[in-house]
Amino acid sequence: MATLRARVAEEIVLELRAEGHHAREESKSHTLSESDRQRRAIEGDVLLWAATRVEERYAR
Repeated sequence: MATLRARVAEEIVLELRAEGHHAREESKSHTLSESDRQRRAIEGDVLLWAATRVEERYAR
């Protein structure tokens, strides 16, 4: 059971990190308004933070 939980957590971490990096990259877009760029940057940071927390708790 623990192995399955670790594998699921690993998949979640990968997905959160991918989305977080995508949001951070999107926040650099010149086609977005300043407020949208700030929002995407914050979303990216939160997703990356969440990935770290999931990894710390379940993937080890």
